[in-house]
Order: sequence, then structure tokens, then C-alpha cells
Amino acid sequence: MTARGSESLTVVIPVYREAPRIAATIEQVLQFFGRTALSGEVIVVDDGSDDGTIAVVETAAAADERVKSLALPSHRGKGAAVREGLLAAAGAAVLVVDADLAIPLEEYPAFAEALRKGADIAIASKELGRRRGLVAQPFVRTAMGRIFNAVVRVLVLPGFLDTQAGFKLFKGAVAASLAADCRIDGFAYDVEILSLAVSRGYNVVELPVRCSLTGATSVRIFSDSLRMLKDLLEIRRRAGPRSRRDNLDAQTR
Repeated sequence: MTARGSESLTVVIPVYREAPRIAATIEQVLQFFGRTALSGEVIVVDDGSDDGTIAVVETAAAADERVKSLALPSHRGKGAAVREGLLAAAGAAVLVVDADLAIPLEEYPAFAEALRKGADIAIASKELGRRRGLVAQPFVRTAMGRIFNAVVRVLVLPGFLDTQAGFKLFKGAVAASLAADCRIDGFAYDVEILSLAVSRGYNVVELPVRCSLTGATSVRIFSDSLRMLKDLLEIRRRAGPRSRRDNLDAQTR
């Protein structure tokens, strides 16, 4: 895949209480389509916001047919929003990004090239980017990410340095197949979908990215950490010992 007009790309943006900036984010994606001659759509999935986010998205959708608005009836979690977006996507490739676009869309060509060379999924790695001096974020975020990744590597996925970065590119059919079997509604959805992908033999590659995170995180350190640990244990239970061994073998071959 290359960044040309022959590409069909869906950009999925899960949002929760993003009324102040989602219009600008949508505009940035549309401008990116224009600069790269991509044939694309933007699916914004509102996770039960109570601040008028959905009204802003619907206004953008009314102004441009490439923008699609989906709304969950109540606040369920980022995983639930991403899942709905993946299932609704029509593109040959599907890119999931965060509303703040902390990882810039200009990273996309490298991800598209990875899919063209045979990957089924290309995921951003802030850790790889950090090692190259490309990532600027507060110490607390770095520490939280590394601790969570250490737990992920022990419990579920030993082969990845960063499962949580908000920039993942899927082949469209792969995204739909995996999303149909995902159940985690919270922040650990990344781990679930990657665990499923590896267990099914999909080729997942991790790429270094630039990233600038300077604002406050929406993750509540204690309550969300406990929920994420609970979700990781559930993912581990579903995978079973054989699948975990297969995950390790797949990542070390």
C-alpha cells in the first residue's frame, strides 16, 4: 500500500468529551486526505459524551460526506468505541488514531508501506520512538506505560514493546474479523485485539513514531489501572496456556 489515490482508508477516532477539539481533528484528517490524494472516510465514535461532542461531530458530518458519526448510547469505554468503528469501516485499510493526534498523521506512509510489504497490522511504538529521541512526554506517562507493558509482556504478549500507542493500521478485512470477536470495553482493548491477531497468525509489526504528549492523561491511575489488570487477566484466561505459548513463538520466530 502506498499513499496514492488508489488507496481506500478509513480513519477511526474514538472520542469521549472531546467537544473543544474534535472539529479541528476532523479537519486535520480531511486535509491529510487532500495532501495525499487518499480516498477515505472518517468515522468518529462518541463514547456517550455529555459535553456536546456528538453535536460537533454531526455538524462536521453534515458538511462533508466523508465524515461519519456514530454514538454509543452510554459511556462504555474506549475499547467499545473502537470496536464499533472497526466494524463500520469500509476502507481497504483502517487507521485508529486518538483525538489529540499526538502521533502525527505524517507517520502514515511508513505504516502503509509495512502493509504493502506483507504485514496485516502495523502498530505505533512510542518506546521504539523514544529510543530514537522522537518522543516527548512527561515522566509519569513514560513510567505508567513501561509498567503496564511489563505486565502485558508477562501475562499476555511477550513480544511487544508498546501495545497502547494510539496509532494502529489494519487491513480492512483483518480489522473487521478481529473486532467481531473482541469483548474488552476499556483501555486494554489494544492488548485483546493484538492477542487475537497473534493467535490467528496475523503478521503484526511495531514501528517507531514521533509523539508529543504534554497534556494530562485521561487515564485515572488507580481505578483504570485496576480495571486494566482485571481485563488483562480475562484476556489471559480466554487465551489459555497454549495460545500464550503460540504468541511467544510467533514473536520470536
